[in-house]
Amino acid sequence: MEYIIGIAVMLSLVILVKSPLGHDFQKKWIYYILFGKNRPQKDWFVLHDVSFYDSTKSVVIDHIIVNTSGIHVIGMFAEQGHITGGEYDKLWEITTHYGKTSVTMKNPVYQINDQVLSLKQVIPIKVSVYGYVCFNQHVKLKVKSKIITVTSLRPLIKHIKVKNKATKPLKPIEVRNLYEAIKDLRKKTFKHQPITIENTPKKAHQKDL
Repeated sequence: MEYIIGIAVMLSLVILVKSPLGHDFQKKWIYYILFGKNRPQKDWFVLHDVSFYDSTKSVVIDHIIVNTSGIHVIGMFAEQGHITGGEYDKLWEITTHYGKTSVTMKNPVYQINDQVLSLKQVIPIKVSVYGYVCFNQHVKLKVKSKIITVTSLRPLIKHIKVKNKATKPLKPIEVRNLYEAIKDLRKKTFKHQPITIENTPKKAHQKDL
């Protein structure tokens, strides 16, 4: 009887892993492992599935990392193969690794850039907000974009660390306040009153990407 139960459990796990739900579960865990957990002592905070209202529309961001270089908005994409395109193209071309089929996808740079701009609307302070289009490891990218970083999973954290060296670091209290403010986006409506962050200098006009 125990032998039969064991086989049933193993079959259930295999079916789960092979199913779309299982793939989604695996991806989420990969992202959680890659981005890590909150590390306040290192001024590193992570948020997943952040949704908010920017006064005109609802916005959902896959992942956000807050550190001393600012806010990092990360959008995950599951397409695989050879991907080519430009930052202003409406469509990007995807060719399988075997070169047998070719399809197109909407240019994700527009989507992530819109999310960056929406986040800037509800965080009205002088802080750098970076955007990333991130694919899984089964891609070969031939994409040029100066507005949004286009990368795969493995080099993503390296790109974020490069930003740390290129900008004046925020103070620990500013990093913490940014993190708490973004957490509160889920609870507050910004239709009439944007969020304010204590101990952080405000700026009347911000330059969009």
